[in-house]
Amino acid sequence: MFVFVTAFLLSAVTLAVSQCVDPRPHHLCCRSLSPYRDNQIVWEGVCGFPGIDNTSVLVGGACSDIPCVFDGLYDVCCWDFLPCPASPDGTTGLNCTGHRVISNL
Repeated sequence: MFVFVTAFLLSAVTLAVSQCVDPRPHHLCCRSLSPYRDNQIVWEGVCGFPGIDNTSVLVGGACSDIPCVFDGLYDVCCWDFLPCPASPDGTTGLNCTGHRVISNL
């Protein structure tokens, strides 16, 4: 059983790390995924990002580059990162696409 679970997790890790390609090459695991406009004041005021024309692009919040295998997190691929100050919550991905994780573990 342990060998099966370990093999499954290693397969999931490999898949999660290798899934992103141009134009969104950055793989992240995020606690939130929402339109830029939902938090525009923070992105432009706190992070100093000059803004974007299409405020409906998705932003991944509180992200890290670990494999995304737990329920409720968002497994995403992002175009770039927002230049926010270092935060204990993690990285912020810009222009992301992805899905909410539903674990079968």
